[in-house]
Parts: sequence; C-alpha cells; structure tokens
Amino acid sequence: MKNIRHTISLLIGIFFALKVSAFELKGLTLGASTSPDQVSSAMGVKCGEGANGMQVCNGPTTIGGVWGSVNIVISPTKQLQRIQFSFDEDSFDTLAEAFTEKYGKPKIERSVAQNAFGAKFNQTALTWSEVGGNQIHLSKNLTKRGSAFIWFSTKNDREMLGTSRKANKDDL
Repeated sequence: MKNIRHTISLLIGIFFALKVSAFELKGLTLGASTSPDQVSSAMGVKCGEGANGMQVCNGPTTIGGVWGSVNIVISPTKQLQRIQFSFDEDSFDTLAEAFTEKYGKPKIERSVAQNAFGAKFNQTALTWSEVGGNQIHLSKNLTKRGSAFIWFSTKNDREMLGTSRKANKDDL
C-alpha cells in the first residue's frame, strides 16, 4: 500500500511539473501572468495598446536561431494569450526537431494543396496540446507556399478568433 501511494504521488508530481513548464518559450509561459516589459526583454520587440484592453507586441526576433516576425497578445487580465511567429519554410525542420525535443511528440497532419494554377505542394502541421486547452501549432505551406509559422494559443484565444471570424462573415 505504501508503494502504491508513493507511485501515485510521484506520478502526480511529474504531471504537475510537466504541466507548469510545458508551453514556455524564452521564459514566457502561455496562459501565465505576463507584462509587456517581460515580453520586450525576452523577445526584443516593442509592445503597445491593442483592441479591447489587450497589449500587442510585434517585431522581428529569433526563435531557435531562426529569424522571423512575431505577434504576441497579452489579455486584459495580463495573461500571455498568443505567440505567433512567421518564418521561412526552409527553417521548418530545424524548429520541428527543436520543438519535438522540448515539448515531446506532436500530432502530425500531412496533406497536399493545389493552387489556382494547378501546382501542388506539401503541407505539414504539427500540434502539441495541454490538458487545459493550450496548444502549439507548427506548420508550413498552410496559408502561403514557402511560409511557415508557430502559433502558441490559449483556448480563450482560439475562441476569441472564432467569434471574430463569425462576426466578419456578416459584415457585407
């Protein structure tokens, strides 16, 4: 009985240790309390006032040695809500390997897209998910050939974007 309790305690400890640090990037933890100064210090970008009381931080930066452009959103309650990083697809494999090493094995989706001229290209999307609804998406050729992006998002962020898209459908 003592061994069972010890094993359960150990597993619970491991679960919470992984949960706390799972979606951290450059010292910024998705869903955690964050200030514009922390984002500026970690990413080297400027922050300003966004819509609906949010703080938005944008600019060029590096992730894993890869240069790109970042968009970061801090919610009105001061929680890190989104990190979106756009970069050239040539660096996709480098970041996919680094993220897999850091966050574990992702869900992988591969597909083939065809543009209006008939050219086909491969799309790849990797997804890591947390129990609380936070996610990381790493994809290439999803929105534009030759492009790739990383999207750290909270469940609230995805719901907000879904509501915004739904409202825009009725703006004719």
